[in-house]
Amino acid sequence: MTLVNLVDTPMDPSHFERGLSTDAQKLRSLCFDIVMFPDPSAMSSFKGEALQALLSAYSKAQFTNWDGDGGAAVAETTLQFAMQLLALLPSRIPQPEIYPEPDGEIAFEWDNGRRRVFSISVGRDGTLTYAGLMGGNRMNGIDYLTNRLPVAIRAGLESVIAV
Repeated sequence: MTLVNLVDTPMDPSHFERGLSTDAQKLRSLCFDIVMFPDPSAMSSFKGEALQALLSAYSKAQFTNWDGDGGAAVAETTLQFAMQLLALLPSRIPQPEIYPEPDGEIAFEWDNGRRRVFSISVGRDGTLTYAGLMGGNRMNGIDYLTNRLPVAIRAGLESVIAV
């Protein structure tokens, strides 16, 4: 039970950002993996399935022209930021469709029927570009990944899928 709570609890990444040596970087990477994704068997099925979809999207698009139409490769940093976003998403929401985009970003998309769609694109520098259609209302914007899910993105998800 504790491990599941760790996955659902936003944490402050600054705990891992103080060391500068190669060893500190390796330790930071290991700690991030353990805290964000402790044990797949302890993760909620949403997080486990979404993580598999995310890794599959990355694997599919880690080379230039992965789509046969000049698609940009998805950078490893994009995968890391997408994993961080996944860790911040509430487990009670439906699993998004996760796929690579031709510009090298990774998209998370929720389609809840007619005029109820929300998507988030994760960039290589942690930029989150989002857009939603909620009935007759639209929203879009850009935010940056931190230790909490941005307020506008949470509001968009709530509007589309009633979190």
